[in-house]
Amino acid sequence: MPSSQPNLSAVYGLSRFCGFYFLTGLIARIKNDNRPYWEITIQDAFDSVAIYSSAIEPIIKQLNPFMPLQVECVRRQHNGKYYFLADMINPVIDIPLNRRHADLIPYSAAINSDDVSHV
Repeated sequence: MPSSQPNLSAVYGLSRFCGFYFLTGLIARIKNDNRPYWEITIQDAFDSVAIYSSAIEPIIKQLNPFMPLQVECVRRQHNGKYYFLADMINPVIDIPLNRRHADLIPYSAAINSDDVSHV
């Protein structure tokens, strides 16, 4: 069972995590075998984490900067380096009321980053 809604600064030691985070980056990349994939940066008040997916074409037109996403990710290893592969990425209009809190505010969206450093 994945860890549910951890702060992104805590996910590096987890084998899986899921939760609501904000989209702050989206880059198309090409693997060595010429297959495309996406590097998606998600953010909360504590950290930014890159997650990877090769299957976001059905939702790509729905994605906008700083929009909330519901994600479920698994940690993988390649050439001795860890990365997170997205099992599920779902754009959401609104974060469920029981999940809303200041820890979710992406620190790069704050007018003053000190506003979210003490959440």
